[in-house]
Amino acid sequence: DEVITKPLMATLPMPGKIAGQKNYNTTNVTEITFANGARVVLKPTDFKNDEILFNAFSFGGSSLVPEADDPNADFASSIIGQSGVGDFTQTELNKYLAGRQIFMNFYISEVSEGIGFGTCTKADLETAMQMLHLYFTQPRKDEQAFQTWLTQQRAALENKGNRPESVFQDSVSYILGGYNKRRKPTTLETLNSLSLDRIHQIFKERFANGGDFTFLFTGSFDPEEMKKLTATYIGSLPGKPQVEKFVDLKILPPTGNLEKSVAKGIEPKSTVRLVFTGDAMYNQQNALEMEAMISLLQIKLREAIREDKGGTYGVSVFGSVSKYPAGRYMLNVSFNCAPERAAELEKVAIETLEKVKREGAEEKDIVKVKEMRRRGLETDFKENNFWSGTLQRVYFNGVPMADYESAEKLYTYHDKLASDDFKRLANQYVDMKNMLKFTMLPEPKVEKP
Repeated sequence: DEVITKPLMATLPMPGKIAGQKNYNTTNVTEITFANGARVVLKPTDFKNDEILFNAFSFGGSSLVPEADDPNADFASSIIGQSGVGDFTQTELNKYLAGRQIFMNFYISEVSEGIGFGTCTKADLETAMQMLHLYFTQPRKDEQAFQTWLTQQRAALENKGNRPESVFQDSVSYILGGYNKRRKPTTLETLNSLSLDRIHQIFKERFANGGDFTFLFTGSFDPEEMKKLTATYIGSLPGKPQVEKFVDLKILPPTGNLEKSVAKGIEPKSTVRLVFTGDAMYNQQNALEMEAMISLLQIKLREAIREDKGGTYGVSVFGSVSKYPAGRYMLNVSFNCAPERAAELEKVAIETLEKVKREGAEEKDIVKVKEMRRRGLETDFKENNFWSGTLQRVYFNGVPMADYESAEKLYTYHDKLASDDFKRLANQYVDMKNMLKFTMLPEPKVEKP
């Protein structure tokens, strides 16, 4: 294969000037603001010798593009991410990066855009920073890469119909999106409507103002070296300290009770999913209390459905309190089972939820929830992934940095919970008059004449 010898960046940018700096000494976090408006947050650690994690965000997202352009915005980061960058085609970029450990995933969501997850080693840090700079300033438009991507997606769509779980998930997502056009499943018609020119334009627009972004770095790096690198590759990005806002599109799930069955596939397997949604105020306490309630419900539903009834290998309980585009909560209960037992086990799940609403939590279960949280935090505080996610929560959602001064301080949110608190939480988040039921069943057998 041809060896790529040309540099990723022929000319390095002039470093930007630091306009301000804050130090959070108890968490060892430094926040730097550059003259162009870009904010860089640094959390050096010694957990792993050669791991650096990074991500970035700014508000706006696909909410700022017309509804007709929503598919172009949805797929823009995937397509641009497979088109190379700067003067490098994707093939050339792959050859250039051979032997280097660099990954970065750009995204455009409904309310924001940025880097969802990035990682590199210390030796590859400057190369990663150059790639970051180039994706902001010189994203490529590659027709061949676009056509290759379309071919892959069309093939995936053809196979999707053979995967009952995918069809079921599409149906659930569309309903939870209030049947809004922006939540419609991808079809061949969707793919055929995409415009590479518009995709490239939208990506450039969303990443045009580097000064509107917050960049978060966690891991094995020298803070002073990182200041120099971020000044060169982030402080130099075109931009100004002008914060953009997203638009609340008011895309909400249906209210009241709803039941939806999807018959797909021939395998004798069913999925039952119960979903509860509603308005909620986002703050640190509500978010962490939701986590505690989910842990309790996981214990009680596993006991009732798997251990007592032997009806499934496992029960999944997941959910969250979210801040954007408006304060909302979502709580999901999901499990797989034999089709003939779906109605029975759904009833058991609802009865278990009702019991927690009436009686709260038993002491033995409260001890389990708290002990899991304590052990988890003891491990979390020594992991780069935890701190990378923490910086995201602090800066994206505006939770207090002071909460993360120690594992013990964060644990106090769980430590104070009692039985009546779990009763309160269950009644707050499990509204039987606002429950969406989804069931996947195999297709009926057709008798041959």
